[in-house]
This record gives sequence, structure tokens and C-alpha cells, in this order.
Amino acid sequence: MGAPVGNQNAKTGREWREALRRAMAHKAGGDYRDTLLLIATSVVDKALEGEKDAWQEIANREDGKPAQPIGGADDLPPIALTRIEEVIVDPADRGSEGVQAAS
Repeated sequence: MGAPVGNQNAKTGREWREALRRAMAHKAGGDYRDTLLLIATSVVDKALEGEKDAWQEIANREDGKPAQPIGGADDLPPIALTRIEEVIVDPADRGSEGVQAAS
């Protein structure tokens, strides 16, 4: 299911990414990749020192994040699909609500 009409979340994400890149470029004297390399080096150094979050970041980037279960709270079972309904729409036959379901 896509985002609702008018949703601006993707635009906001791009703006944030661009702001980060500008800040990193400013720190490195023009190329954000130089700062990105320093950050990546720092993460590797932390992982070698034994920091679990750094290990996890590297693993997530290399292997991908683990699949997330679909459900509510951790102590509740996953949400189950209980019914699938098929609706046949005849454009020539508009009922009181505009759509009639086949039984």
C-alpha cells in the first residue's frame, strides 16, 4: 500500500540527506565522501574495540537488516489475515452506494 496522496515524507528524507551531505562536505573541504570515509573508519574502529552497535551497523550494511515480523507488541501473536473478499463492480449498475458486492 502506497502513501496517501499529498504525502511529503520522501521529499523530507531527501532534504535531510542533502543537508547531511552539505555538512559533511563543509567539514571535508568540499567532498562529503571524505567525511563519510572518516565516519565509516570510526565505525570499524569501534567494532574492533568490541562495541556491539558498531558490529550491528556493519552487519546490517553488509548482509541487510533482519526481517521484521508483522504484528503488534512483542508478546502478542502476529496479526493474521482472517478474510479475503472479492467485489465485482458493474459500472452500468450504480446502487445506493455506487458499488455492489457479489454474494
